[in-house]
Amino acid sequence: MNPNIRMLAIDMDGTLLHDDTTISPYTHDILTQALAAGVRVVVATGRMFCSARQLATELGLGDVPLVTYSGGLIAKCISGEILYHAPIPLATAREIVATARELDAFVHAYVHDELWVRFRDRRVDDYEKRCRIEAKVIGAEMDALAAAPTKLLINEPDPQKIARIAKVLREKFAGRVHFVQSSPMFFEMVAPHVSKGVAVEQLGLRYGIGMKQTMGFGNAQNDFDLLRAVGWPVAVANAVPELKAVAGYIAPSNNEDGVAKTVAKYVLEANDGR
Repeated sequence: MNPNIRMLAIDMDGTLLHDDTTISPYTHDILTQALAAGVRVVVATGRMFCSARQLATELGLGDVPLVTYSGGLIAKCISGEILYHAPIPLATAREIVATARELDAFVHAYVHDELWVRFRDRRVDDYEKRCRIEAKVIGAEMDALAAAPTKLLINEPDPQKIARIAKVLREKFAGRVHFVQSSPMFFEMVAPHVSKGVAVEQLGLRYGIGMKQTMGFGNAQNDFDLLRAVGWPVAVANAVPELKAVAGYIAPSNNEDGVAKTVAKYVLEANDGR
């Protein structure tokens, strides 16, 4: 057992989960061993809480903290206890929605752990299937959001179009929201200073665990702040190049149980991990 690693912060999609959103019995066994040894296990994802909760419950990890919405909401898996919530200020969110409409951008608004959309199309259908949630169609009410969203997301499969939209939003709302991109077709906005790294640090303070004692795992751009913040940054082999550049270790891919193999080697089997 490595006494220098007391907490694991693990991204879900493309990192912990196989491409079919499952984990192997081996991964389940390793994470169960880590929990039994007193290591804190934290799921850190861009997913909604309700979506992440379904998966984490199926994984059988117990009442672990779930960092969701790329750091915008932290709540416990089973009890649902909210530990931290930082929504986007309502006035800013409404302005972003208006700008997005001018740009012909399709917006997801995440309010009260619900997905709100202006209308339904194939993008919504695909997203619902992927995340196992049901969107709420609110029509023109999107123009005057009734409550502050935890996250806003642009859903656009055309890479050139989403790049143009992202450029405008970054320039117009710089400093007013934090921008992350969890996949090529999802451009996301959360409250200023919100990130997976900040959220995991908040949990560390709660549990008396420093970031130097934390191992973080990721694969996408929205994991960048997490890996920069932890003392043990790990990118899986299928990670984007930018993330591999800040990782201290490259693990096998998500489909090869990279998280579990790394935890077994550097946390459970090692004396000091070095």
